[in-house]
Amino acid sequence: MEKVIDRLIKFQQAVSKEHGGRNKFETMIGISEGYLSKMIKKDNPSVGSDIIEKVLNKFPLLNIDWLFTGRGDMIKPDNSLKTFIPDKLPKQLGRLYLAPIYNSLPVSAGKMELSTFEDEAPNGYAYTYMPNVKFFPVIGISFEPIIPAGYYIGVTRIDNINEWKRIDPEKIYLIITRDDRMMKRLRVDEENNDKLWCVSPNYPDFDIYKNDILEIYHVFFYGKMI
Repeated sequence: MEKVIDRLIKFQQAVSKEHGGRNKFETMIGISEGYLSKMIKKDNPSVGSDIIEKVLNKFPLLNIDWLFTGRGDMIKPDNSLKTFIPDKLPKQLGRLYLAPIYNSLPVSAGKMELSTFEDEAPNGYAYTYMPNVKFFPVIGISFEPIIPAGYYIGVTRIDNINEWKRIDPEKIYLIITRDDRMMKRLRVDEENNDKLWCVSPNYPDFDIYKNDILEIYHVFFYGKMI
């Protein structure tokens, strides 16, 4: 009869492509190296609740009902959490972060009604190798062919928005103003340092003033949800 430890090993094997072998899995969840191998060899292995808690803390997508009973799927249904591990993200060995996905707050290169992120509950979560990441779906064609509609963008907040020397005209930003949220490249006006020009491939350039910006995020990834 299959036991909890057997299903836990199955889960470890299922995620080994992304997270490495058994020893790396044990290190990631914070248990002693060799623990799983020792448990398999016991006649009546019993996985403690503290171990289960550590596994779920690192892998909240794991279906606890499946782990205990074998019923259902190994991974929770889509309406619980979503998995997204894009290869282009910089990797931090042995550490994963949960990033909120805001399907209810799509972005485009054009102006959109402002909605504060903190007021919205995430629609799901994604695994990333970077902390403090948020994901948003893209609508519209204003940034095609670079970022087509249906893609998701991953963003990190620029904490000090007054450090305008950090603005790179080759990078893409998610900008929150008093009236809008929009995805743009930025360049500083040549004659007025307090003015920025918002640029995107298929939308007319327009200017905004720096003090109109409430928050600014760097778009470091764009791609499809998997």
